[in-house]
Amino acid sequence: MVKKATKTTTKAPEKELKTTTSPTQNKSKSKSHPESIKKGHKVKSPLTENKNSINIDSDIVEVELEQQNSVQKATPSLDADLTEIYNQKLLEVEEKLKLKKTQIVQATTVLKKIVDDKFKNNFDLLARKEDEFVYLNFVFNKLPIRYSIRPTPVETPSGLYGKKYNTRVCIIVKDPRSDFKDLNIEFPFQTKVFDLEKLRLKYNRFNERRNLIKDFDLFICDSRVYKVLKRFLGKPFYDSKKYPVPLEFDYTNPEEIKKDITNLVDNRVIFYMTHGPNYSIKAARIVMETDEIVNNIINVSARTLSHILKWGVDIKE
Repeated sequence: MVKKATKTTTKAPEKELKTTTSPTQNKSKSKSHPESIKKGHKVKSPLTENKNSINIDSDIVEVELEQQNSVQKATPSLDADLTEIYNQKLLEVEEKLKLKKTQIVQATTVLKKIVDDKFKNNFDLLARKEDEFVYLNFVFNKLPIRYSIRPTPVETPSGLYGKKYNTRVCIIVKDPRSDFKDLNIEFPFQTKVFDLEKLRLKYNRFNERRNLIKDFDLFICDSRVYKVLKRFLGKPFYDSKKYPVPLEFDYTNPEEIKKDITNLVDNRVIFYMTHGPNYSIKAARIVMETDEIVNNIINVSARTLSHILKWGVDIKE
């Protein structure tokens, strides 16, 4: 584990945002903010409700507050267009969030040296420097009014996955999987196709699901089976931040399927939102060029922050 090397802070009277970069990520669960708990926040998590079962009806989790007026004021309407809200927040973030490039370059240089020293006398044949990531951490002093556990692709200038990094992708489709295989789609990276029946028969135990998580770098699924997968995969995939990203598969257009999957793997990182107030996302690989890491950090910071803010948290000057 390499300790955090730098911290960039943007302060505001009502909110405080901290963005830190580190080559490794602490996998421990984020704790709710104590001040928010004292104020009467009650978080309903779909991972703990109904005896640890997962709510398959919706990805949106409501946070109950004692002051109902504040909820109505701060919460976006359920009917609101989240894409439009995201675009508005992105413009706001790009205007107010100022990250100093020189500090990010200095931090990246230090992190590269730390990782180089780590691998200099490393005799672990399975360890790869390519698997060391730079993470962005976001820390708020308030919880969002509402959040979504649905995996969110975030665009990056330089991709973190693909053939260059020997990425292994698991594609989960509706039964039978032979319908998908008959499309004869050839991807530029390693892929394996599963259907629900195979998941049910081969990965119905906890240890088997955990091994499945280790076997692949990314999981993608047909949007038609996305909600059903919560019964098959469950909590371990959320904890490891590898729950499948849903995409719409049109079997009459194989080229479009290939384009969507390839674009996701080559040009996106996946953000998994929790109830906060701490959030994290992969921004780069430590083996990337310094300019690539810096550009990724700046772009991923703004886009990820905008996804968080669209759920009812505002940045005040």
